[in-house]
Amino acid sequence: MARARARREEKRGDKPKKTPRWQEALSGGSARTTYVVGLLLSFPGASYLAALTEISRQDLGFTEVVLTVLAANAVMLILLEVPLISFALAPERTPIAIERFKSWLAVHGGKAITIALAVIGVLLVARGVITILS
Repeated sequence: MARARARREEKRGDKPKKTPRWQEALSGGSARTTYVVGLLLSFPGASYLAALTEISRQDLGFTEVVLTVLAANAVMLILLEVPLISFALAPERTPIAIERFKSWLAVHGGKAITIALAVIGVLLVARGVITILS
C-alpha cells in the first residue's frame, strides 16, 4: 500500500493541490458559513431523487410517507446536522473535535470502511439466506 501511495505522489509531481472554495470557506469555522456551504452542497441530487422514487413506490399512508422522507433527509444531512448542533452547543470545542475526527479518519478511515462494508455484506448474505429458507 505504501508503494502505491508513493507512486501516486510521484506521478502527481510537486504540484500543490488547489483547495476548493467551499473548503476554504469552511476553514473559517463559523456556524453560519458551515450551514450555507452545507445547504449548497446538499441540493437534491440523484441519490435523493432515487430515494423519493423508492418511497413513492411503497404503499405507505400520508403519515408514513412524511416520516420516511424526514428520516431519509436526516440520514442524508447528518454530516451537516451534527457539526451545526455541535457549534450551537459547544462553539469552542467543536473545531477541535472536528480536527481530531479528521485526523482519526486519516489514520483509521480505511479500516473503518472495510469493517462497515463487511458488516453490511454479512447482513445482506444473512437476509438472502433467511429469504431462501422461508
